[in-house]
Amino acid sequence: MADLTEFASAEATRVTDGTSILFGSIAGTISGAVTTTSTIAILYAGLGYAPVHTEQTVNVVTGTIIWTSAAGKKIYLTDLILSTSTANDITVTVDTSTIGPFYFGNYGGAISNFVTQVVSTGTAVSLRLTTTAGTTSITTEGFEV
Repeated sequence: MADLTEFASAEATRVTDGTSILFGSIAGTISGAVTTTSTIAILYAGLGYAPVHTEQTVNVVTGTIIWTSAAGKKIYLTDLILSTSTANDITVTVDTSTIGPFYFGNYGGAISNFVTQVVSTGTAVSLRLTTTAGTTSITTEGFEV
């Protein structure tokens, strides 16, 4: 467990909880047990980031909303996982940016960890999914700023 007391009131303080090293500042008081997951959430909150994780399984869809950012926030897509039950063309759209189409055979899939995040041009926008056949599973990771 990490003691984040100094981190809560100091700037650029290094905190090590055995697996994570975090830098930044957070105003306020932190109490209770801190896990790696909550430490990362605290860091994101302190930097103004809102981490987002979505998972959905859908049948044939056109423009189905998977994630909508909050008012005044942009989508930063960092990871995308797709899988399909049958031959399928899959397109993901973030605001005005299109990712794909991806052309899958039966039981195909892909994992993409973007070196450079896909960032929406506007705020309060949606990440949408379009498919042509079968059942599709989509998982997204990212954050809103």
